[in-house]
Parts: sequence; C-alpha cells; structure tokens
Amino acid sequence: MKHPIISGALLCMAALPATTVAQTINFETQDYKSIGVYDTWENSPFRKGQLQGNVAVVDNHLTAMDSTLLIFPNSSEKILGFQRSRYGSNTFGARIDLKETFELKPEIKYVHVLINKPVSGRVMLIGLGKRKERADQSAETEQFWVISNNTVTPNQWCDAVFSIKGAGGIDIHSLVVVPDAESSHTLSSDFACYIDKIVVNDKVTSDIEREDYPINFKKDQTYTRGDRGLKAVKLQASTINVTASITQGKTRVFSDLTSKQFQVKPGQTVTPAFDYSGTWMSGYVYVDYGRDGKFSYDILPDGKPDNSDLVTYSFYKNKNSKGASVNNGNTLVQPSFTIPANLPVGFYRMRYKVDWDNIDPRGNSSNDNNILTNGGAIVDVRLNVHGDSVYVNDANRNGEVLAADGSKLNSYRIPFGKSFTIKMNPERGFTYSGIRLRHGYNLAGDSLVHSTPQYEDIIFKKSQFKKDDTFTIPAIYVDGNLEIEGLFISNTSTVVNDYPVNFDKATKRTRTDRVLNGIGLGEIAYNVANTELMYHNLTSKTFVTRQGSTVKPFVNYSAGWMNAFVYLDKDQDGDFNVEEVGAKGALTESTDLVSFSALTLSDQTRYNSAGTQLDNLNTLNTPAFKIPENLADGFYLMRYKVDWDSTDPAGRVDEQNHIVNNGGAIADIRVLVTKREKVTAKVFSNHGLLTSFDGKDLNNAELALGKGLTVLAKSEKGYKLTGLRLRHGILGGDSIANKVAQYVDTYFTADDIKGGMLQLNGGYVDGDLEFYPTFEPATAEEEAAGEYILVFDDEFNQPNGTQPDPARWTRSVRYGAAWNRWISNSNDVIFCQDGCLVARAIPNPDKSIDNVDMLTGAVETRGLYSFTYGKVEVRLRTNPHRGNFPAAWMMPQPPAEGWPKAGEIDIFEAIDTQNRAYHTIHTNWTYTLGKKNEPQSSFSENVNVADWHVYGVEWDAERITWTVDGQQVGSYAKSTDQNALDKGQWPFTKPFYLILNQSVGNGSWAANADVNHVYETRFDYIRVYQKVPTTGIIEVTSNTNNSNVVYDLSGRRVNTPSKGLYIVNGKKVYIK
Repeated sequence: MKHPIISGALLCMAALPATTVAQTINFETQDYKSIGVYDTWENSPFRKGQLQGNVAVVDNHLTAMDSTLLIFPNSSEKILGFQRSRYGSNTFGARIDLKETFELKPEIKYVHVLINKPVSGRVMLIGLGKRKERADQSAETEQFWVISNNTVTPNQWCDAVFSIKGAGGIDIHSLVVVPDAESSHTLSSDFACYIDKIVVNDKVTSDIEREDYPINFKKDQTYTRGDRGLKAVKLQASTINVTASITQGKTRVFSDLTSKQFQVKPGQTVTPAFDYSGTWMSGYVYVDYGRDGKFSYDILPDGKPDNSDLVTYSFYKNKNSKGASVNNGNTLVQPSFTIPANLPVGFYRMRYKVDWDNIDPRGNSSNDNNILTNGGAIVDVRLNVHGDSVYVNDANRNGEVLAADGSKLNSYRIPFGKSFTIKMNPERGFTYSGIRLRHGYNLAGDSLVHSTPQYEDIIFKKSQFKKDDTFTIPAIYVDGNLEIEGLFISNTSTVVNDYPVNFDKATKRTRTDRVLNGIGLGEIAYNVANTELMYHNLTSKTFVTRQGSTVKPFVNYSAGWMNAFVYLDKDQDGDFNVEEVGAKGALTESTDLVSFSALTLSDQTRYNSAGTQLDNLNTLNTPAFKIPENLADGFYLMRYKVDWDSTDPAGRVDEQNHIVNNGGAIADIRVLVTKREKVTAKVFSNHGLLTSFDGKDLNNAELALGKGLTVLAKSEKGYKLTGLRLRHGILGGDSIANKVAQYVDTYFTADDIKGGMLQLNGGYVDGDLEFYPTFEPATAEEEAAGEYILVFDDEFNQPNGTQPDPARWTRSVRYGAAWNRWISNSNDVIFCQDGCLVARAIPNPDKSIDNVDMLTGAVETRGLYSFTYGKVEVRLRTNPHRGNFPAAWMMPQPPAEGWPKAGEIDIFEAIDTQNRAYHTIHTNWTYTLGKKNEPQSSFSENVNVADWHVYGVEWDAERITWTVDGQQVGSYAKSTDQNALDKGQWPFTKPFYLILNQSVGNGSWAANADVNHVYETRFDYIRVYQKVPTTGIIEVTSNTNNSNVVYDLSGRRVNTPSKGLYIVNGKKVYIK
C-alpha cells in the first residue's frame, strides 16, 4: 500500500478576509520614485563610489508553473532585477525609493516582498526614513532592520513577510531588500535575484506558502474537547513533556518541540510511548530518515512498514506495525523498532501522532474521524542519532582554545554526552570576552535542514571562566560535534559599534577613590562585574517597566563631585539623540536624555532634570522620569553615565574635564517597556521537576512580569541537579531586533542552586521563561549525603501593621550591649508590611516614659526554634545612614556558656553609609585570645546594601561558609589542633537560634546614632534548610513534646500527614 505525500501549499488570498493595503509597488509602471543599491557598511565600495551596482526593471522571464504548487505564482510582465555583488556586505541590497512615504507606527504592519533568488535562507528588509518633527534629520537614516518571518526556497517565487513597527511619527522613504542576510561576507561570485510586488498591509500570512512537515490543520489550532490530550512523549527512559494540562480552546493540538531531543545509537532497538489522557485512540511514530522535509508512510500488505518513515504504530486496519492482529484500536502501546545500523549520525525530525485508524502523518482529515474532533494530537521532536564520541574543533583568530591538558582542538575526539574542559590561550596583546559554542551537526552548513534545527550557538561569558582561564562545557551541550570560537579582543584597539563611547571600552579607571559599583531603576539594581573598568556592558540584564510609569534611576558610586546622566534610546536607532536642555532643566519629548542630576545651563544657572535649581553640581541624585506613553512594547537600550557637567552620552573628553581622568563611568543595560502583566514559564526537563516556592509546577505557569521568583528543583531518585539554562525575554523570534537583544540565555551551575533553590530577581522575569535543567545520575555517596530540605521559614506575609508570628518570634530583651541598649517592645519598631518584616530604630517620642534617645526593634527565635547544622538564607535590604547598624545573626540556645565562649555567627551586618556587608564569627579563640586570623574569622565585600540581596550561611560539623546571592564570600573551618579546640576555637556544636534586628551605633564600630533619623531594614524572608539523612529524622530543639501528635512547621496539628517534614515528639521527621 503506497502513500506518497505531496508538499502542501496554498494560495491563501481567496480564503482570507480583506486586508488594508498601505502601499503597493508592482514595477508594471513606475509606481516608485527611483531604484538603486544600498549597503549599511560605511566602507562599502558602493557607498564610496568605487562601484555602481546593477539594478533595473526587466522583462519577467520567470513565469513558469511552480512544479510543487501547480500554479503560476508570478505572471506579471515586469520585475526588478538585482545583482548581488560579492563586494558588498551581508546587508547589501536593492533600494526602492517610494513615491509616497508611509508612517512607521506602534501597531505592527507587514511588508510582503515577492522574491526569486538562487540561494536559500531568509532575507532582510531595511527601512530608510526620518522622524516627522526632525527637519534636519536625513531621510536616509536607518529606521529598522528586520529579518523575514519565513524562509525563502531557492529558484522559486516566494512571498517574504516582514513585521515592522516603530514609536510613531517616523516616515519611511525607502525600502532596501537584502537577498542573502544569512550569507557570509566572503562570497566567491555574484548572483542575480529578482523582486516583484512589494505590498504593505496588515496580513501576517504569506501569499505563497511552502511548508516542511505539513499537517492537515492550522498550527495554532487548539483542542476542541477537554477530556483528551497528549501530555508527554517518551522514548525508552527519556520523556519530553508537552503540556501539564489540557484546556479546551487554549492548549494547542500541534506542538513543535524540535528544541528537544531523544538520543539513540545506530542499530539500537527502542520503544516509544505516549502519555495521553483519554481512550480509544492509537499511536503513530515517524522518523524522516531521508531528511527531505516530509514523512513517507508506505506499508506492506501485512501491515509492516515498507522502508518508509513510519517506524511504528499501534493500530491500523486491525494490525500493528509488527504485522500482528489487533482486535480494536483502543491502544497506545507501541511496538519497538530498530534504528538502521547504517544511519548516519545527525538530527532527524521525529513525529508522534495520536489519531484514530489513520497512518497519514498529517492527521486524519475525514469527516467521520477527524483528528481534531477525536481529540488527537501531533508532536514533533528531534531524534539525535549519535556515536560513542564527537569531534571538537576551534575556529579562532588572535588566540586559540585548547583542551585542559593543552592539546589543540583539531578534530579532537571526546566522549558523547560528557562535560569537557577547555582553556583559553590568547595571543600577546589580546584578551577574551568568552566563547561562542556551536554544538550539534552540520556545523559548517545551514542551522536548519527542512526546518529541523541542526545546531545551536550559545555564548559563555568570561565571567563564567575560572581564574586559570578554564571553563567546563556542561554535558548537555556535548550532544554532537563542537565548534568553539574564542571571542578574542584587542587590549588596545578602539571598539567601534552602535552606542559608541569616547574612549576605548577596555579602558581601566585611573582613580582609586571613584568607583561605579552598580546601577538601579526602581526596585531592581545590578552590580557591575568589574569595577576596574570604565565601561560596563550589562545588556544581559534587564529593568522592567511599562508605558506611562514614573521610574527612579540611581547609581551606586563611591565618591562625590560628579554628576549622573541617564539616556533611553526611544527610537531604537542605535544611538542616543540628545537635544539641547531647555530653561530650568526642561527636556524635550524627543530627546533620549531622560534624567540628569545636575547641569550648568546656557544662562549659567544650575538645574536638575526635575526643574530644581541647585547651588552647586555636587550631586548624583537623578530625578524620576516618566516612560513615554507612545513607546512600543519591546526592549530598549538605557545608558547610565557618571561624568562632569556634560550631556554627551559618549562621555566628556575635553582637556579641562575628561571622563577618564575624572574617574567617571558608563554602563549600558536593557529596559523592557511593556503593557504585559503576566508571562508564561515553560520547563523542559527529564528526571526532575521545577516548582515555585509554594510547590506549584512551573511548566505552563503564569507569572507576574518583573517580579522576583524562587525556583525549587526536585530530582528523581538516583539523579542530581548539575545545572540550569534559563532563556528569558521575548521568545520565538530573532535574538536581536532593533539592535537590542530580545532574549538572553543565562546558565546557572549547581553551586548557584544550592539546596535545590534558585533566587531570580525581577530582571530575569522580563518576558516568557524557558527553563532547561540538567539532572544527571548521582553516585551512591552523593545520595547517602542527603539533600537539603526546608525546615523553617517565615515569608512575613501577615496583614500590614500586624506583628510577626508569635509561634516563631519573640521580642529581644534590652541589655547594655551596643545592639540591644535601646531595644523596645513598641509596635512602631517591629511590624509586617508588604510581605516583609520591618525593623526600625526611631527617635523616642516620649522620654518621660522611657528615658532613652531612640527605640530599636529586634526579634529572635530563642525558646521557639533552634537548630544544629544547616543552611540559613535571609533576603533583606537596609537604608544606609550614619550610625546604621542592622544585623541577621545567630546565638546559642540557652543553657549555654556566656559570650563569647559559646560562640556567635553573624550572617549579615552593615554599618553607617558603607556599601559593604560583614560576616563574622565570635569565639573565645577569636575575641578573648585575639586570634581572629588563625584562621580568618571575619569577611566583607562591596555590595549595595540598599538593594535586595540574599545573605546566607552554611554550617556543618567542620566549616561555616557565607554567601551573598549564592556566591561564596568567606569560610571558617574547624581546627585540627586539639590545643586550639580546647581554647574555644570551635564551639559550634550545639543548637543556635536566629536574631533579626535594626540597631544603631555608639561610636565603637558604627558611628554614633543620628537620634533624629528613622533607620529601617526590611527582611523579605528567612529560611532554614537541613540535610535529610537516610534515617529521615533530624534532631531539633522544639517546644512540641506531646506524644503521638504531629505538627507541621507552622505549629498546626496534622491528622493525616503526607510526604514532607513534620514535628513529632520534639523531633523533625521527614516522611518519605
């Protein structure tokens, strides 16, 4: 029985609703102003007049019938011919000047270009024009670069579709059609291409549609019933999740999951499976062995596949793919099949289909048993056919990438699926910014073969390398051959690109007293990676805001007598357009300068951008500004500049005041402007789950845009989490649009996810999220070591103005030490607000009642909760001010020896206006005997304490380790010298309790308090984790001693406990 499949194609114009046409050019008459060539490359010979370029309207000689579509796609008499020259850049194209301009608006429009060219790949469209209100702006200003939404088949007429939009008020005067945007710059010969019928309208679909791997329904078709649906597909022990739940009218029937893969070897016999909710359906699986863009499905009279791409099915005409008789089709049990032993390694398209009694890979389209009516589904994935080893090559100039042992990477063979360590070796005069890793197959060819991904490029930054210039490529990326490009950059040359600066971006600061530590917008702040540099590229980070909102920018800069300036590229043209500042600091609507702290105006008065007149320029306080209402949704580049009395976004460089000599700095970052409030998370995982902190599955979860997220990872038995890749932003399109990254891949190691928990600030939730965790087999020793389990936490989510949970916290008592000398029970110094514990130190309103200068707040868990060994994390921020002295710390649960013999563990302390966090232990050994550096017992680091950070301590029987935002900052070990132990070097063997407080200094360490100031520290949460040993029991100190009564961690009685941690007879019990 033969079933040849014909590539489906539709001329859809008759079936679609009428569209609004804004512009049409068909070249039959001169419905255009003029034609020519254009190249964005400034040194192009076509821009310098060295070459002219060939473009002309010619007779149409390409009127033949399309052999695939069986139609005549272009019967017009005239077409535009263009010679693609090998001397132009990859943005060299045919320029069409328009008779009538059209406006680039925030609403998306679509440009359709009929094109015929001899090479495959997508094409680019460039728009040239000017803003209406800028009379002096050239009409040749590049307003947009966009890649076609669809690919172009070589030597066929294709309708390339481009999505365009802008901020409004931009007139497009010319269009440039770039025929081979995906080609290299080193073409060996010219070629001719032809263009016809350019239409601007609101139609998203192509007029001529060719498609690989077609289906018999629209790809955005949703389920028409809620009782049936495909949740996952499997091959052997591997699973690819499709959806967590089926929602009628929302969940799609077809899923393109070709970013996911199953891995097999030639000659291997495998068994696929379906996780399907429903009955009376059958399963069909296909592999495109020929990699020709379609699935053949020939079968023999006995039902067995006839050397076709149909590899297994459970039921068709009362047989399965083994030829065995099947009584009815109510089965999804798939027979096994064998991968051909001679099949070349590579990626193959694999299709899973749930349908009824039909082997057509596109789906049953009959009226009586339609795949949609029956609740069927189709899922496409990749099949990775691999060998035991893969090859690694480098592709570098100005340096080389080596194996860790120094071997050159020239067809270097490594095991498939195993991590691989490399070492950077730049040439003299060069350094590196990271690597570009290409992994997969067909690395020198097209990344898509019949729309199936063949390889992926990923950037690993220098910050992820170790100090010895080595980096371990995670095993997840060793899924095929590797090509590693070292991103070697000159130590001295000036980098010239969009958003320029007036100095070499590699310039180091020349002053030690002036340092840019970080930047912020509203609630989100980021530290710079290397404070030694003048320029900071933070474009992998994001601020999130919305149109019309008022936002407050700020800089964390450790000096005075400088100014701060903030710019926003509103028209996304790759430059900051700064117009003259008006009277009293007024800014025009069209200027990209949005905020400045101080500036001398033309009349020699001094103002900030809020219109406040200043006595002098000594301020870095940038006023809040409003995001324009008319900005389109998308990512924009924002620049922070610390400089002196200059609006030049590239930096002041005159002899009198040079940004480098003055110790200034520039930092670029992305800002997402959007009206969206919710985003969607997807999780692609085998052998483990990802949930939110409250235990909800993150796959298909809706999240609040721009809000921080706590991710919990749970591995299956026998596996461990070794890393996680997070893709976040505007997904599904090009990674670069309007010269700004639209999405970013961030890689987290196991060290970043200690205890199975990862803290993501709101900057990571800047659009939809895709999580790619890696769970690898764990050794017996790793399993025996146990895993961290949350045993105590307080999120402080009580109603505003109420007190913290009395089952967890009690007020600290006033004594004579600096931190507790003014402690008060007043509700004004300890209370819950906006999901935080607020601790304050306030001026004493009535000394006649309590004769102290200030009242301070402190709470502790003494007598309510204490523990021995574990991990504590507390998220907090404080407001620096002279005399500020907040802390999160631990003391031994009584009865215990007096201080300091019993010990003290300070998780976090800060003082005064310092942007430093301190972490210390106190013992008889360090304090009484003065041996603070035997070993080092106190650590501190630069951190903007006014921002939210997670401060942690991990304590076991041998060592205490401190972390900030998951990064280790210090460690104190138990001595191996018995004499030191006898003198109190390690008293940390008994239960300790928790303390959170806002105190003020007395001049001994923190400065004397400003008794007229209100000090405040906010604690977002505190969490304690302990490792669950194989016995499932953890000893704790608790007030719960009632026999045979079970309580949860909040002290509530539980009659029927499920899996988790509970308190039983004074012990925490982990019920497995």
